[in-house]
Amino acid sequence: MKAITLHQPYATLVMLGYDIKWHETRSWSTKHRGLLAIHAAAGQQAYARAAAQHPLIAEALAAHGLTYDTLPYGALLGTVELREVHEMTPAYIAEQTPTELATGDWQPGRYAWQLEDRQAYGAPVHCRGYQRLWTVPKEVEYEAIYN
Repeated sequence: MKAITLHQPYATLVMLGYDIKWHETRSWSTKHRGLLAIHAAAGQQAYARAAAQHPLIAEALAAHGLTYDTLPYGALLGTVELREVHEMTPAYIAEQTPTELATGDWQPGRYAWQLEDRQAYGAPVHCRGYQRLWTVPKEVEYEAIYN
């Protein structure tokens, strides 16, 4: 199974659902489509802590009883289906909700990965993450699916 590592709060926001974040924004595209595990990075970045204080993001987290400091780190959170990758154009950017815009880097020329069919694991599954797309070790994948 392929995975992508995201900093918090973005990893959790992806897993919370469509009313919050259903795109992951990247400077690069991918040909991968289908199942994709969402991994929360172990490190806590200053920019990510500041993002978590954005009123729309803080409200979304609070609605689920979460704060930046209570989010899981260094763990797989669940899976999504990567359905499509859209190159960002001014028209596509204009279609996004204020919350979606607050949870990504929406600049023309970047890419918006359309994520659907979220399936959160019962509990975070700790493992190391990597840059770009990476393959989840079989033993970790087994733990995530069967625990």
